[in-house]
Amino acid sequence: FHAYGRAVNSLRRSVELNPNNSYFRGWLSMGLNYDDQSEEALEEIGVAMRLNPHFPPLYLALHGRILYSMGRYEEALPPLQRLAYAMPDYNSGLCLGAACLVALNRLPEARDLVARVLKMEPAFSVSDLAYSAPYREGALREQYAARLVEAGLPRDPVAK
Repeated sequence: FHAYGRAVNSLRRSVELNPNNSYFRGWLSMGLNYDDQSEEALEEIGVAMRLNPHFPPLYLALHGRILYSMGRYEEALPPLQRLAYAMPDYNSGLCLGAACLVALNRLPEARDLVARVLKMEPAFSVSDLAYSAPYREGALREQYAARLVEAGLPRDPVAK
C-alpha cells in the first residue's frame, strides 16, 4: 500500500544532510508515526519545535497525531486545541480532536467538533480522511474511523 521503509529512509537521509532543518525533522516525525515508530516520531517533532520556536501550525497537528497514535489522548488535546485556534477551518485537526475525545468518553464534546466540521463542509465524511491518516497499522486506521463515526461523522459522503 505505502512504501513506508523507503519514505522513512529518505526522510532520515534529509535530516542527516541538514540536522538543523526543522521542516525535515517535522516530515520525518510524520513518516515515523505512520510507520508505527511513534516514540521516535515524538522525539523528532520535539526537536523540530525547538529548532523553530515559531513553527507552523502543521507541527501542532503532527504532535497531536503522534500522541493520539500512542494512546495518549489527554496529552494530544492541548496541541490540537492550539491548532484549532490557529487554523479553525482545518477539518483534519478537528476530527483528530474529536477522535481523542471519543477515546476519553467525552462524546458530547466530540460531537460538537464534528458538528463544526459538518457546518463548514456538509458533505465531509470519514472517507475524506483516508489519506490524512495512512497508518501502516490497519487497526489504528479503523479505530480512528470508528471513533469519528461514533462522534457523528458519516463514513461515506452524504448523497445530495
